[in-house]
Amino acid sequence: MNRVALLSLATACAGAIAVCGAALLLNESHVARLAITRRMTSIITPYRVNEVSADPSSVRTAGSGSDAAIRLEVLFGFRRVRRMQYTQGFLRVLVFSGCPAAIAGWLALHVAGMIALPVAPVLWVVLSRLFYRHCDRRRSAALFRQFPDALGMIVRAVRVGVPLGRSIILISKEAPDPTSAEFRQLAEEMAVGVPLAEALRAMGARNQLAEYRFFATALSLQNQTGGGLAETLETLADTVRKRVAARMRGYALASEARASCYVLGGLPFVVGVLLFFSNPSYMMPLFTTSFGLKLVATAAASLTIGLTLMQQITNRSLA
Repeated sequence: MNRVALLSLATACAGAIAVCGAALLLNESHVARLAITRRMTSIITPYRVNEVSADPSSVRTAGSGSDAAIRLEVLFGFRRVRRMQYTQGFLRVLVFSGCPAAIAGWLALHVAGMIALPVAPVLWVVLSRLFYRHCDRRRSAALFRQFPDALGMIVRAVRVGVPLGRSIILISKEAPDPTSAEFRQLAEEMAVGVPLAEALRAMGARNQLAEYRFFATALSLQNQTGGGLAETLETLADTVRKRVAARMRGYALASEARASCYVLGGLPFVVGVLLFFSNPSYMMPLFTTSFGLKLVATAAASLTIGLTLMQQITNRSLA
C-alpha cells in the first residue's frame, strides 16, 4: 500500500461524510412529520382495518407494487407498524449504517481480496437491524419505568371519582413520552368507537410488555365482572413498581461490567489517536502496508466480537 491507498481511504471517508450530511438535509423535517403521522394514523387505523378486511382482493392489488419495498424494510429491521416509534427516518438509517459498512468493506477487500465482497452488505444489514433493535429496547425500557407512575395517576383519579375514560385522557396529557403517546392512541381509539377491551389488547400487543398486558387483562376483567377498580390497579401498580425496582438493582449491579465494556471498547481508539499524532511514522505502516491492514482488520474483528459477547452476557444477566 502507498499514498494512493491513503488517498482512496480519505476519499471514501469524505464521501461518507458528504452522504451523511445530505441525508440530514433531506430528512430534517422527519420529526415534525412524525408527530402529524402518529396522530393521523392513530385516528384512522380502526377504519383502515375494517376497510381492508372487507375487501381482501384490494389488499393483493394495492400491496403487490410495494412487496419489494416491504421486504427490503423487513430485511433492514424496519417495521411499518412501529414507524412512529423510531427517532430516525428509514433513509437516514440506511445512510448512517451504510457508511461504516462501506468503509469496512473497502478495508476487507484490500486485506482479503474478492472473497470479502459480502462483508459490506452483510454489515450494512446488521448495523441497521441493531439500530432498530436499540430503538425498540430503549422505548420499552422507558415505558417500563414510567408505567407505575401512570398506574398511580389512574388510581388517584379513580379514587376521587374521575371516570376511567377521563383518567386515560389525563394520562395522555400529563405523563411523559412515550407513555403519553401510548395512552393518547388508546384514548383516540376509544373516542372513535373501538371497544375498551379491544383497544387495550392492541396496546399490549403493540408494546410487547408483560406489564401492559397485565393492565389490559385487569381492566378487561373489571369491565366484564365489576369490582373495585382502584384496588385492582393499586395492586398491579405495586407489583410493577417492585419489578422496576428489581430491574434497576440489576442495572446497578451490572454497572461495573458495562463500564468495563465501554472502557475496553474506547481504549484502543484513544491510544491509536494519541500514537498517531505523537509518532505518525510509527502508526503509518498499519495503513500503508498489506500486513498492517490485516492487523487492523483482525483487531477490529476481535474487538467487535469481544464487545458483542460482553454486551450479550450483560443483557442476559438483566433479562
